[in-house]
Formats: sequence, C-alpha cells, structure tokens
Amino acid sequence: MNDTVCGTMDSPNDHMEEKPVSTVTLAEAKARLSHLLAQVEAGEEVVITKRAQPVARLSQFEKSKVAGQITRRVPGTDAAVV
Repeated sequence: MNDTVCGTMDSPNDHMEEKPVSTVTLAEAKARLSHLLAQVEAGEEVVITKRAQPVARLSQFEKSKVAGQITRRVPGTDAAVV
C-alpha cells in the first residue's frame, strides 16, 4: 500500500486541506476491505488500482446541512449527488 498526501479544495474560497491518500491494488482491496473502510472513516481517501491504473476512489460521504440528506461531491465540479 502506498501512502501520499493530497490537497483538496471544495471551492476557490476554501483553505487548502490536506487529506492522506492510500493506493492499493484490487487484490489488496478485496482482502482488506474492512480495514480500508476504517481508514476512510478516519478521513483518509483510498485509491484502488488495477494493472497499475487508478480505477476507483473510496472516500467519506458528506452529510448535507439540509434535512440530514447524504450528499457526495462530484470530483472536479461544484455538483453534488444525493
């Protein structure tokens, strides 16, 4: 498993926030899913690779401030999915 730190910014007015990012192979992810989910719950992002290419990202869902809905931001946009 590779660990790096990635800066993320939700909007131009937000301060840069660093999140730890781990990279695991698909085989590792299958074998250690519970452990990876614990890492995600602790605020880390996990990138899953297949044949050395990133194919998926595990990250926390953001709880909406509106009526307790759960939303997830679409990477690279201001859009959110409920």
